[in-house]
Amino acid sequence: MVIGITGRMGSGKTAVAGIFEKNGFTLVDADGMGHNLLEREDIKKKIRETFGDSPFKRGKIDRKKLGDILFKDGENLHVFNSFVHPPLIRELTNTIEKRRNTTHLVVDCALIFEWGIEKLFDYIVLVECSDERIIERMTKAGRTEDEVRRILSVQLADGKKLKRAHFIIENKGDLSELEQNTMKIISSLPLNDG
Repeated sequence: MVIGITGRMGSGKTAVAGIFEKNGFTLVDADGMGHNLLEREDIKKKIRETFGDSPFKRGKIDRKKLGDILFKDGENLHVFNSFVHPPLIRELTNTIEKRRNTTHLVVDCALIFEWGIEKLFDYIVLVECSDERIIERMTKAGRTEDEVRRILSVQLADGKKLKRAHFIIENKGDLSELEQNTMKIISSLPLNDG
């Protein structure tokens, strides 16, 4: 069984994926795959050709600087996505397909619907959270409100995802409430079916 966990930045999707993992699911982290992809020489070369040296620090990509460049200009983000998303989607798809029949997987992936990869999943859980709560969480984590708003503006709104998800978790409480809501979903899944 393959479960996709999606939601906007700061919604709590990684916490939900972690709860699935604690309950026996094998975690596949699309963000982590993306970070690893940024270490590949061909990708670094493409970033340097496209955006110059400013997103680099001592030969490595500075994700904060890169994010500033990408989220200030929608065209920059579009160009970046055009060469980063295809290999990332291939890697994610291959990972899921290789492991699909050997274990229960939970995939932490913000862009399931944006990438059109819903068919890879048996069930999709949308973690929903208000802009205000996301901004509060992300500013506590060191981002500016303006930065968070820019990132949220390019992410597909939860409302557009509601009809496409099998389960919805409204993350408006604390971690124990999030865990309770996640456990209700886990207990409703037909886990013996593979």
